[in-house]
Amino acid sequence: MMDIPFSRRSPQRTIALNMLAEFFGAGIFTALYFIFIGRNLAEGYDMGLLVLSYAVGLAFFAGVFIPFHTYRIHILPFLTIIAALRKNQWRRLWHKLPAQIAGAFAGVYVFHRLDSISPMGHYPDILTIEIADPWLLAALNGMVAAVMCYSFFVIRILFKQRRSTGTIFISLLIATLFLVTGKIAGISALNPFGLLAYQVIMGEPVFTGNVPMLLLTHLVLPVALSIISFFFVQAMYGGKSIYRKRQGAVAQV
Repeated sequence: MMDIPFSRRSPQRTIALNMLAEFFGAGIFTALYFIFIGRNLAEGYDMGLLVLSYAVGLAFFAGVFIPFHTYRIHILPFLTIIAALRKNQWRRLWHKLPAQIAGAFAGVYVFHRLDSISPMGHYPDILTIEIADPWLLAALNGMVAAVMCYSFFVIRILFKQRRSTGTIFISLLIATLFLVTGKIAGISALNPFGLLAYQVIMGEPVFTGNVPMLLLTHLVLPVALSIISFFFVQAMYGGKSIYRKRQGAVAQV
């Protein structure tokens, strides 16, 4: 029996809902991301890097749960790639990534409108650390993406924390990575589409350098190391749950 388009269980309805969820999730995360940073930079609002990092983690948590109260939203493209690898469903990329890009642009536009009403600090002002070696910067950005994807896979798949608890852990991970790298110019892995949208809409430089190095730093190396991290976890645990391995070890004893 053929599914009726956009019926309750039809693939079209699932794809449409996924696109809406990614759009609103990415929009909420990106808007809050720049609002929190902008408020932190504004005079009289300095909350410190630690508190700001937790705020960024809260922005991710809000982006995941507010749209449809579900944990299946990725928001960040590297996490979408990991999910597609795990289930061998590359078609996810064709509807999730465009929705994430559109959501990021919508989020930056919201920030832009709020900034015009109540001026805030601007993102480039937080980037007080510059790495002169472009290869080191590319490696560091790739490592941030790899750590994020590795931890995502461990939390969601191996430890089976697929609902609110897992999202809290991932949000804390995002907060920690921002705490470590948030002031380094050129680190884009925590919000690549948001930073791209910021540069386009706000007209302020975020990505600098020649095109080949930009592609290597913000696309090729982060994607490559994310994929490598996935296969590393697969090789270590064989795709099995850590809980199952522990139970098997107890049974052998």
